[in-house]
Amino acid sequence: MYSARPILKKDTENLVRLWRQTWIATYTESLGADALEAMLSNLDAHGASALLPDNGEHGYCAVVEDEIVGSAIFADRAGTAYLWGMYVSPLRQRGGVGTLLLEAVSSASNSDRLEIRVLSNIEPARSFYTKQGFKITGHEETEIMPTVHANCLIMSRNIDRSQKS
Repeated sequence: MYSARPILKKDTENLVRLWRQTWIATYTESLGADALEAMLSNLDAHGASALLPDNGEHGYCAVVEDEIVGSAIFADRAGTAYLWGMYVSPLRQRGGVGTLLLEAVSSASNSDRLEIRVLSNIEPARSFYTKQGFKITGHEETEIMPTVHANCLIMSRNIDRSQKS
């Protein structure tokens, strides 16, 4: 049903639509209306360029019938794959999309560990990553944008080499 593939330049408009949809669903309550408005204004002003994979970064999207329903962007640094841009359409959550994206990242990564920052107050995200084998390894205040800061959990897990192709 779903498949994962590398993000392509032609995906920009669909990714912006996905991120706008997921940010509204995810961040309205957790960060507040002002922070969300700042994030959406930045997305509108800069499009996907700030989040799309660049030098040494990789991105995957989950698709169903040419519709992008999820994204994951990561970079391998010193044996750890740092994951961000992991978003799944609210209508597709709990359907295997997030798991598919994590498998794609794990297969593509050259690292032994996978690490992500999760907003401390978003229980569904914490629960998802815990079910995927992630453990809390730290806490930090993260600058999402210059005017938006949030308390985050650092969560990580080993990459299962037996799943790598």
